[in-house]
Amino acid sequence: MLNYIKAELYRTFNRKYFYFFTGILAALALGVNILLKLVGTKDNVTLINAIAVPVTDYLLLFPIVLLVMIVDMIYTEEYKNGTLKNVVSFGMSRSKLVFGKFIAIIILAFITYFFALITFFISSAVIFGIGHYSNRISPSTYFNIIATRYCAGILLWVAVIAVGLLISIFVNSYNSFIYSYIGIFLILPIVINLLSRIIDKNIAKINYFLITGCISLVSTYNGVNKGDVFWAVAVGLVYIVVCLSLSVVWFSKKDVK
Repeated sequence: MLNYIKAELYRTFNRKYFYFFTGILAALALGVNILLKLVGTKDNVTLINAIAVPVTDYLLLFPIVLLVMIVDMIYTEEYKNGTLKNVVSFGMSRSKLVFGKFIAIIILAFITYFFALITFFISSAVIFGIGHYSNRISPSTYFNIIATRYCAGILLWVAVIAVGLLISIFVNSYNSFIYSYIGIFLILPIVINLLSRIIDKNIAKINYFLITGCISLVSTYNGVNKGDVFWAVAVGLVYIVVCLSLSVVWFSKKDVK
Protein backbone atom coordinates (compact mmCIF):
# COMPACT_ATOMS: atom_id res chain seq x y z
CA MET A 1 0.00 0.00 0.00
CA LEU A 2 2.92 2.33 0.69
CA ASN A 3 4.06 2.04 -2.92
CA TYR A 4 0.55 2.84 -4.10
CA ILE A 5 0.43 5.96 -1.91
CA LYS A 6 3.79 7.05 -3.33
CA ALA A 7 2.46 6.45 -6.84
CA GLU A 8 -0.63 8.56 -6.13
CA LEU A 9 1.48 11.40 -4.75
CA TYR A 10 3.94 11.15 -7.65
CA ARG A 11 1.09 11.28 -10.17
CA THR A 12 -0.44 14.33 -8.49
CA PHE A 13 2.87 16.15 -8.04
CA ASN A 14 3.48 15.81 -11.76
CA ARG A 15 0.28 17.57 -12.67
CA LYS A 16 0.08 21.33 -13.14
CA TYR A 17 -3.45 21.38 -11.75
CA PHE A 18 -2.27 20.63 -8.22
CA TYR A 19 0.28 23.47 -8.23
CA PHE A 20 -2.21 25.83 -9.85
CA PHE A 21 -4.80 25.03 -7.18
CA THR A 22 -2.27 25.43 -4.35
CA GLY A 23 -1.01 28.67 -5.87
CA ILE A 24 -4.54 30.08 -6.09
CA LEU A 25 -5.16 29.37 -2.40
CA ALA A 26 -1.84 30.94 -1.41
CA ALA A 27 -2.63 33.99 -3.56
CA LEU A 28 -6.02 34.32 -1.89
CA ALA A 29 -4.38 34.15 1.54
CA LEU A 30 -1.97 36.90 0.52
CA GLY A 31 -4.76 38.90 -1.10
CA VAL A 32 -6.78 38.95 2.12
CA ASN A 33 -3.99 40.72 4.01
CA ILE A 34 -3.32 43.12 1.15
CA LEU A 35 -7.03 43.98 0.99
CA LEU A 36 -7.19 44.51 4.76
CA LYS A 37 -4.19 46.83 4.52
CA LEU A 38 -5.75 48.84 1.69
CA VAL A 39 -9.12 49.08 3.43
CA GLY A 40 -7.49 50.03 6.72
CA THR A 41 -9.15 47.79 9.28
CA LYS A 42 -9.60 48.89 12.88
CA ASP A 43 -7.73 45.86 14.20
CA ASN A 44 -4.65 44.95 12.19
CA VAL A 45 -4.16 41.25 11.49
CA THR A 46 -0.73 40.96 13.09
CA LEU A 47 0.93 37.56 13.24
CA ILE A 48 -0.32 36.94 16.79
CA ASN A 49 -3.89 37.67 15.70
CA ALA A 50 -3.51 35.85 12.37
CA ILE A 51 -2.74 32.54 14.11
CA ALA A 52 -6.32 32.43 15.42
CA VAL A 53 -8.08 33.63 12.26
CA PRO A 54 -8.22 30.30 10.31
CA VAL A 55 -9.90 28.52 13.23
CA THR A 56 -12.39 31.25 14.13
CA ASP A 57 -16.09 31.07 13.31
CA TYR A 58 -16.94 30.07 9.73
CA LEU A 59 -13.32 30.15 8.54
CA LEU A 60 -12.83 26.72 10.12
CA LEU A 61 -15.32 25.47 7.53
CA PHE A 62 -13.24 26.79 4.62
CA PRO A 63 -11.13 23.61 4.16
CA ILE A 64 -14.32 21.78 3.16
CA VAL A 65 -14.13 23.69 -0.13
CA LEU A 66 -10.48 22.72 -0.50
CA LEU A 67 -11.09 19.04 0.22
CA VAL A 68 -13.65 18.53 -2.54
CA MET A 69 -10.99 19.45 -5.10
CA ILE A 70 -8.41 17.10 -3.59
CA VAL A 71 -10.84 14.16 -3.53
CA ASP A 72 -11.65 14.90 -7.15
CA MET A 73 -7.94 14.84 -8.05
CA ILE A 74 -7.31 11.50 -6.38
CA TYR A 75 -10.42 9.43 -7.10
CA THR A 76 -13.14 10.85 -9.32
CA GLU A 77 -10.80 11.98 -12.09
CA GLU A 78 -9.05 8.61 -12.14
CA TYR A 79 -12.41 6.85 -12.34
CA LYS A 80 -13.54 9.25 -15.08
CA ASN A 81 -10.39 8.60 -17.15
CA GLY A 82 -10.74 4.84 -16.78
CA THR A 83 -7.31 4.37 -15.17
CA LEU A 84 -8.79 3.01 -11.93
CA LYS A 85 -9.64 -0.23 -13.71
CA ASN A 86 -5.95 -0.74 -14.51
CA VAL A 87 -5.01 -0.50 -10.83
CA VAL A 88 -7.67 -3.03 -9.87
CA SER A 89 -6.66 -5.41 -12.67
CA PHE A 90 -3.10 -5.57 -11.32
CA GLY A 91 -4.45 -7.53 -8.37
CA MET A 92 -4.16 -4.92 -5.65
CA SER A 93 -6.53 -5.42 -2.72
CA ARG A 94 -9.49 -3.09 -3.04
CA SER A 95 -9.43 -2.34 0.68
CA LYS A 96 -5.78 -1.29 0.40
CA LEU A 97 -6.67 0.85 -2.59
CA VAL A 98 -9.37 2.67 -0.60
CA PHE A 99 -7.08 3.27 2.38
CA GLY A 100 -4.25 4.27 0.05
CA LYS A 101 -6.39 6.92 -1.60
CA PHE A 102 -7.66 8.09 1.79
CA ILE A 103 -4.12 8.61 3.08
CA ALA A 104 -2.98 10.25 -0.17
CA ILE A 105 -5.89 12.71 -0.02
CA ILE A 106 -4.99 13.60 3.58
CA ILE A 107 -1.34 14.23 2.67
CA LEU A 108 -2.16 16.38 -0.34
CA ALA A 109 -4.85 18.32 1.51
CA PHE A 110 -2.51 19.22 4.34
CA ILE A 111 0.29 20.18 1.96
CA THR A 112 -2.06 22.56 0.17
CA TYR A 113 -3.54 23.99 3.36
CA PHE A 114 -0.09 24.30 4.94
CA PHE A 115 1.18 26.49 2.10
CA ALA A 116 -1.94 28.65 2.28
CA LEU A 117 -1.52 29.06 6.05
CA ILE A 118 2.18 29.84 5.81
CA THR A 119 1.48 32.44 3.13
CA PHE A 120 -1.21 34.01 5.31
CA PHE A 121 0.98 34.07 8.43
CA ILE A 122 4.11 35.41 6.69
CA SER A 123 2.18 38.08 4.81
CA SER A 124 0.48 39.10 8.09
CA ALA A 125 3.86 39.46 9.77
CA VAL A 126 5.31 41.43 6.84
CA ILE A 127 2.33 43.73 6.28
CA PHE A 128 1.09 44.24 9.86
CA GLY A 129 4.05 43.11 11.96
CA ILE A 130 4.38 40.51 14.71
CA GLY A 131 2.13 42.43 17.07
CA HIS A 132 1.84 42.44 20.84
CA TYR A 133 -0.20 40.06 22.91
CA SER A 134 -3.09 42.07 24.39
CA ASN A 135 -5.81 39.51 25.22
CA ARG A 136 -7.26 39.45 28.70
CA ILE A 137 -6.52 35.74 29.10
CA SER A 138 -2.99 34.44 29.66
CA PRO A 139 -0.83 33.64 26.60
CA SER A 140 -0.67 29.95 27.54
CA THR A 141 -4.47 29.74 27.75
CA TYR A 142 -4.87 31.61 24.46
CA PHE A 143 -2.49 29.36 22.54
CA ASN A 144 -3.99 26.27 24.19
CA ILE A 145 -7.41 27.29 22.89
CA ILE A 146 -6.05 27.86 19.39
CA ALA A 147 -4.14 24.55 19.42
CA THR A 148 -7.29 22.72 20.55
CA ARG A 149 -9.28 24.27 17.72
CA TYR A 150 -6.64 23.28 15.16
CA CYS A 151 -6.34 19.69 16.45
CA ALA A 152 -10.09 19.08 16.67
CA GLY A 153 -10.59 20.85 13.35
CA ILE A 154 -8.01 18.66 11.64
CA LEU A 155 -9.77 15.49 12.81
CA LEU A 156 -13.09 16.82 11.52
CA TRP A 157 -11.48 17.71 8.19
CA VAL A 158 -10.26 14.11 7.97
CA ALA A 159 -13.87 13.06 8.59
CA VAL A 160 -14.90 15.28 5.65
CA ILE A 161 -12.35 13.44 3.52
CA ALA A 162 -13.82 10.09 4.58
CA VAL A 163 -17.31 11.26 3.63
CA GLY A 164 -16.08 12.70 0.34
CA LEU A 165 -14.30 9.48 -0.55
CA LEU A 166 -17.43 7.46 0.21
CA ILE A 167 -19.51 9.74 -2.03
CA SER A 168 -16.98 9.50 -4.86
CA ILE A 169 -17.00 5.70 -4.66
CA PHE A 170 -20.79 5.50 -4.44
CA VAL A 171 -21.61 7.75 -7.42
CA ASN A 172 -20.41 7.26 -10.99
CA SER A 173 -19.94 10.79 -12.27
CA TYR A 174 -18.15 13.97 -11.36
CA ASN A 175 -21.35 16.04 -11.43
CA SER A 176 -23.13 13.63 -9.10
CA PHE A 177 -20.16 13.78 -6.74
CA ILE A 178 -20.14 17.59 -6.64
CA TYR A 179 -23.91 17.87 -6.17
CA SER A 180 -23.91 15.27 -3.40
CA TYR A 181 -20.96 16.92 -1.65
CA ILE A 182 -22.57 20.35 -1.80
CA GLY A 183 -25.88 18.91 -0.64
CA ILE A 184 -24.35 17.27 2.44
CA PHE A 185 -21.95 20.00 3.54
CA LEU A 186 -23.72 23.16 2.38
CA ILE A 187 -27.42 22.70 1.60
CA LEU A 188 -28.32 20.31 4.44
CA PRO A 189 -27.09 22.60 7.29
CA ILE A 190 -28.92 25.55 5.73
CA VAL A 191 -32.16 23.56 5.41
CA ILE A 192 -31.91 22.37 9.02
CA ASN A 193 -31.40 25.93 10.29
CA LEU A 194 -34.34 27.20 8.23
CA LEU A 195 -36.63 24.43 9.47
CA SER A 196 -35.57 25.12 13.06
CA ARG A 197 -36.70 28.73 12.65
CA ILE A 198 -39.93 27.94 10.84
CA ILE A 199 -41.14 24.74 12.54
CA ASP A 200 -39.33 23.93 15.77
CA LYS A 201 -36.06 25.20 17.20
CA ASN A 202 -35.25 21.69 18.45
CA ILE A 203 -34.62 20.68 14.83
CA ALA A 204 -31.34 22.61 15.07
CA LYS A 205 -30.05 19.90 17.42
CA ILE A 206 -29.51 17.74 14.33
CA ASN A 207 -26.49 19.94 13.64
CA TYR A 208 -24.74 18.32 16.60
CA PHE A 209 -24.61 15.11 14.58
CA LEU A 210 -23.29 16.75 11.41
CA ILE A 211 -19.63 17.42 10.72
CA THR A 212 -20.37 21.04 9.85
CA GLY A 213 -22.19 21.51 13.15
CA CYS A 214 -19.29 19.98 15.06
CA ILE A 215 -16.84 22.24 13.25
CA SER A 216 -18.93 25.22 14.36
CA LEU A 217 -18.73 23.97 17.95
CA VAL A 218 -14.94 23.75 17.74
CA SER A 219 -14.62 27.19 16.14
CA THR A 220 -16.29 28.82 19.16
CA TYR A 221 -14.34 26.89 21.80
CA ASN A 222 -13.13 29.37 24.43
CA GLY A 223 -11.34 27.11 26.89
CA VAL A 224 -14.44 26.46 29.00
CA ASN A 225 -16.85 24.24 27.05
CA LYS A 226 -14.50 21.26 26.65
CA GLY A 227 -17.47 18.90 26.45
CA ASP A 228 -18.36 20.37 23.04
CA VAL A 229 -14.86 19.63 21.76
CA PHE A 230 -14.95 16.06 23.05
CA TRP A 231 -18.34 15.57 21.43
CA ALA A 232 -17.10 16.98 18.10
CA VAL A 233 -14.05 14.71 18.16
CA ALA A 234 -16.20 11.67 18.96
CA VAL A 235 -18.59 12.46 16.10
CA GLY A 236 -15.65 12.94 13.75
CA LEU A 237 -14.16 9.58 14.70
CA VAL A 238 -17.51 7.85 14.13
CA TYR A 239 -17.78 9.40 10.66
CA ILE A 240 -14.25 8.29 9.78
CA VAL A 241 -14.75 4.68 10.90
CA VAL A 242 -18.23 4.29 9.38
CA CYS A 243 -17.47 6.00 6.06
CA LEU A 244 -14.20 4.13 5.52
CA SER A 245 -15.89 0.83 6.35
CA LEU A 246 -18.72 1.54 3.92
CA SER A 247 -16.21 2.67 1.28
CA VAL A 248 -14.33 -0.62 1.52
CA VAL A 249 -17.52 -2.71 1.41
CA TRP A 250 -19.04 -0.78 -1.49
CA PHE A 251 -15.86 -0.58 -3.54
CA SER A 252 -15.25 -4.31 -3.05
CA LYS A 253 -18.60 -5.01 -4.75
CA LYS A 254 -18.42 -2.24 -7.32
CA ASP A 255 -17.92 -3.02 -10.98
CA VAL A 256 -15.04 -0.74 -11.94
CA LYS A 257 -15.21 0.20 -15.61
